[in-house]
Amino acid sequence: MPFGLVTGRQYDFVAPYARAWGPAHVVCNGACLVDAAGNVLEQALIDPDVLHDIYAFVKSVGGTMVLKTHSQAFGDAVATRDAQARGVRIFPIESLPDWRLPAFYVADLAEAHWQTLLARADVLLCRQKYRTRSGTFADGTAPGISKASGVRWWCAHLAIQTEAVVAIGDGENDLPLFEAVGLPLAMGNAVPALKAAAQQVVPDVDRDGVAWAIAQVWGNGQ
Repeated sequence: MPFGLVTGRQYDFVAPYARAWGPAHVVCNGACLVDAAGNVLEQALIDPDVLHDIYAFVKSVGGTMVLKTHSQAFGDAVATRDAQARGVRIFPIESLPDWRLPAFYVADLAEAHWQTLLARADVLLCRQKYRTRSGTFADGTAPGISKASGVRWWCAHLAIQTEAVVAIGDGENDLPLFEAVGLPLAMGNAVPALKAAAQQVVPDVDRDGVAWAIAQVWGNGQ
């Protein structure tokens, strides 16, 4: 049975696992389907003018924004320095090849500025709780693009029905994914809304919930 990652991260963040764990994976919060080597199979891009406008707004109000290709992330000096302190690689935005991109990340905004971004119809923002200065961040994609659209690409590529898919998740951005698949399983550390949407809650990360779920579903509990 095929296994795939469905993540908000870009490919380079999960490359060692992607190369080992399956023929295709969903990255950038559903905006890209890549093969195990990181080659793009499907991709939905955001209008470059929209990205320029959002980037200018976020920087003008003191927020953080990281731009993503399918495989790499790009940010300003502050974002790059913060990422390095956490052991994450973000390239200088000056080295970005162009602004035809599938996804971005936004954080550190005041609530009024969040509402300005969330009101836009030309991007889809999935706001999530995390340890940032403002307490939340958001993944941004083109309208209609989410982990649900990504898993539909994955299923089409592998000739699998979405009803046959088992998904394991823990964050707000997994809600569309759970609505698209046949068996949604929430981690014990998942946000409450995801637990409510799941058919079953499995052990948390500290108790190897993913391994437990895989053993239950594919290994007959062994």
